[in-house]
Amino acid sequence: MLHCLTFQLDGLLNLSGLSPDEIKPYDEIIIGWYRQLAESKDDKIRNSASYMIVSRYIRKDDYDKAQEMLDLMPDKGDVMDSMADKLMLQVIIYQHQGKAKKAAKELQNALLMAVNRVQLLLSKMVDAELAADEIQAARNIANKASRMTELFDLWEYNAFVAPLQVAGAEKNADECICLLRKLLATMLTPWDMGKSPLYCRIAKPSADSRQMLSAILTEMERDPAYDFLRERQEFHQLIAEYRALTEK
Repeated sequence: MLHCLTFQLDGLLNLSGLSPDEIKPYDEIIIGWYRQLAESKDDKIRNSASYMIVSRYIRKDDYDKAQEMLDLMPDKGDVMDSMADKLMLQVIIYQHQGKAKKAAKELQNALLMAVNRVQLLLSKMVDAELAADEIQAARNIANKASRMTELFDLWEYNAFVAPLQVAGAEKNADECICLLRKLLATMLTPWDMGKSPLYCRIAKPSADSRQMLSAILTEMERDPAYDFLRERQEFHQLIAEYRALTEK
């Protein structure tokens, strides 16, 4: 119960739009819960809590403690390999038992997890190439990440994330505003997983995206990464336009 509660509250806190000072007392409580969960005898609970603690050390630029905690966690490649082997065996068993629909559902879940991981890897590759001043390489990778959205029937929002990383690094104000307008517009249309043959068996009711939209607008208002856009009237108009929609 504590595991589910901690992750849910952590997610809500990230979407709250509160300032860092307002978040701090709640964040300290959540960190305490993560530390408690990191001592669990359940491997899944312990590893997921440890992952969140490492993430927090990274956000605070405390890389020594982050590395120390990371070294205690199992190798991700070994974990993924063992999960894949078990999944394939389970699918074979289901099929021989006449449970083809159950096998398809398991495979759809695995595919969604794999695609999300690839999207994350591509995003980090874009960041790495930008940090290495390899703009064209970053642009090429961002283009592939964008194309994945249509290929794997993902939420259209994903198509604009990586290109926005590149445009922001280049301080291309026109391109950034164009991409932000498209990205925000997609948030008004929930992702209908049920329409995709890849995820139709695991489809869930679409969540209200207004809270996520509000968090993105707050980031646009406060994040120094957007400072180069603040002299552009279109940027402020865009925020005002979508802020009004979240308050209806």
